[in-house]
Amino acid sequence: MPVPAGGTNPQESGRLIGPDEAYRVVFLQDGRARARGYPVPLFADEAGSIPADVLTVNGDDVPESTLIVDVHSRIPLFQYPPGSDVVYTSINGGPIVPLYARVDDRIDKLADSVAGVGDDIANAVAAEAANRAAAITAAIGPEQAARVAGDNALSARLNTVESATEGMADDLADVIAAVAQPPRIGIPGATGLPGQYFLVSQGSLVTVALTGSFNILYMWPMYLTQAVSVDRACIEVTAVGTGVIRHGVYANNPANGCPVATGPIADFGTVDVSATGVKESVLSPAVQLPAGWHWYGLVWQGVNTTAPAVRSMNATSGFGPLNIGAAPSLMSGNRLGYFATPVPAALGTIVAEPSNAHQLTPPRVAYRRA
Repeated sequence: MPVPAGGTNPQESGRLIGPDEAYRVVFLQDGRARARGYPVPLFADEAGSIPADVLTVNGDDVPESTLIVDVHSRIPLFQYPPGSDVVYTSINGGPIVPLYARVDDRIDKLADSVAGVGDDIANAVAAEAANRAAAITAAIGPEQAARVAGDNALSARLNTVESATEGMADDLADVIAAVAQPPRIGIPGATGLPGQYFLVSQGSLVTVALTGSFNILYMWPMYLTQAVSVDRACIEVTAVGTGVIRHGVYANNPANGCPVATGPIADFGTVDVSATGVKESVLSPAVQLPAGWHWYGLVWQGVNTTAPAVRSMNATSGFGPLNIGAAPSLMSGNRLGYFATPVPAALGTIVAEPSNAHQLTPPRVAYRRA
């Protein structure tokens, strides 16, 4: 603490300042604080027999360990004996009473003491933990070495297994994905060879004339076991006619089982019908046909003079189910797909509804894998 004016020594280490304000004022027997000039002898014991080793606040010796009550009837502040927070006094023949040091100083001292004890305890605990750890390590050293050796051997075996099974996770993922696919009809791999042609459906054939079908787009459901890119689309003209035949494909709308009405997956363009034979449309760029159901469409356009005929499937029954609308009336006739009319030019937006079910047998269609 700072040295008060006129002092010779600072507060000595371990000495508290007091007395606390609760003990400083001296009252006479009549209750008045009028004890100015009264001597205040200070003792180290409750019997009042041992003078206390006290100093003034300035650090000076206190003659005969006795102070004098000041003009305010208060005991002057002083430094307590080292390590002590209480001294005793008897004023003017009164009883011996304790004088405690200031509370703040006592709290600070207690905190320092506790902190020191805490450090001692922490150090002792750390030392004991270190000793026990050393003892345990010494006791289990051989066992630990055996466990490490065992772990190393196990790790080597695991590395061997991992090397042997490398790639199995990808293979398993492929198997799971394949199992998750819905059942497919058809011959797997039939569409898998680039540059080779394949039929969308197989069976016996007939010839079907497109009489009365001018500008009517007929569509039939077709199924592929897997998605495939194609660069050729073929039909066969079996009887000459006028105009052209346009063909292409629409996606399936799973909401109603009809062709998607907003437009085709691809318009293959037109083929000439002035001569018979297989007619091939070159698709550039290649067209991606989807896995599952889609709709193949064909329409006679151009000149409505002589209807051409095309090679068709000898189908007395078609794929099912087929949506025929809100009434059962259409069930009485052959129903093999849907039609949209009129379609006089390129394939585009159509009206394809269950009520527009038709009876025309599907044409024979072949594609070439791109």
